[in-house]
Amino acid sequence: MPVCSYLELALNGPLDDDTFENLTRSHMASKSLLFTINDLLDLTRLESGHENSFNEPFDLQATIADAARMYQSEAVRRGLKFLVDTTTSPEMVWGDSKKIRTVVANLTANAGTPSSRAAKAS
Repeated sequence: MPVCSYLELALNGPLDDDTFENLTRSHMASKSLLFTINDLLDLTRLESGHENSFNEPFDLQATIADAARMYQSEAVRRGLKFLVDTTTSPEMVWGDSKKIRTVVANLTANAGTPSSRAAKAS
C-alpha cells in the first residue's frame, strides 16, 4: 500500500491537533513528491524521445471526474465542499487523456492543500 494511503488511513482516526497537523503535512508532501517524480519521469521520456503522446478520442467529462475523485474523500474528511462540474465541457474530445488526468489531479491536489485544522473551521 502506498505511503499516501497509509497517511489517509491514519488521518481518519482520532487525533490530537499536533498529530493531525503533522500527518496532514506529511500527506501533502508525499503527494507533492509523487507528482514531482512523475513529472521528472515524463520529462526524461520526452528528452529521450520515448514520450508517447496519444491523440485519440476520449470522454473528457469522465476523465476529469475520475482524476478528481481520488481527492474527494480527502475533502470530505476535512469538511470541505467538493464539486466537479463538467456540464459545460464537451463530452468527447481528441487528445491525450493521460496528460489531462495528470493536470487535473495536480490542480485538484493543490486546491485542497490546507494550512491547518483552523483553516477548516473558518
